[in-house]
Amino acid sequence: MQGEGRAPLVASIIFGSAALLFTGCAALFAPPNVPPPVQEYTQVDLVSSRLTPEALKSGGLAVLAVLITDAPEGFQQNAAYELFQGLRFSFPQAHIIPRAAAIDKVIAADRLQEYKAFVKAYPEKRRMTLDEAKYWGEIEGVRYLFIGAVDLADKHTEARMVQGRESAVAGKISVFASGPSMIPEEVRKSVALRGEIWDSQCGQAVWIGKGEAAVVEEAGKELVRVEDVFISAARSLTNALARTVAEKPVSVAKGCQS
Repeated sequence: MQGEGRAPLVASIIFGSAALLFTGCAALFAPPNVPPPVQEYTQVDLVSSRLTPEALKSGGLAVLAVLITDAPEGFQQNAAYELFQGLRFSFPQAHIIPRAAAIDKVIAADRLQEYKAFVKAYPEKRRMTLDEAKYWGEIEGVRYLFIGAVDLADKHTEARMVQGRESAVAGKISVFASGPSMIPEEVRKSVALRGEIWDSQCGQAVWIGKGEAAVVEEAGKELVRVEDVFISAARSLTNALARTVAEKPVSVAKGCQS
């Protein structure tokens, strides 16, 4: 009788162990969720032969401002941080001042109102006079000034175009069984950043470029964060800067001739 009472318990233990083993193997061999690749694009519009890694190391660079043209204000801080990280990674030996520290220097010099007026007017004219460049360069204590911009920071959902919705058989048309709710949807995340570097001693732009990143995922199965797209866009921009600057002859810029 005692043995009869024990048998169901042993059987349940054996069955439970087998079930655990089976589910464990299934989880082990289940295909992992792999995020889709983030597509990157870069464009360099201007690069001066005077801008070299040695020149940046000697002169230093401050992220003077990060502007917003078509993006929520909350993305400004993300862009400023990622651009600074990208610049520091690309030029580890150069003195790079992040935007927050650059603004602290402006406040310490009691020039915050002038700074706000400059940042507000800059997107329209996209230039600096020699006096302005020297002014901000002296406050920051560096030769080079970086101005970034968030040209685009977008996340939206749209219906995916489905191929072959109409059958090849004449007169036979496929339709969605449950109306628009059955249409597959994709989530698109896109970030476009622009960067400009100014020589404060010469009042001239020495580098202008763009970095963009985008990813498309199935709605409800997102694995890539907006922050990840920001990182990719910033890295593509600063990597493009590092590549174009590295291609220049090794020298330290002293004059103002290209």
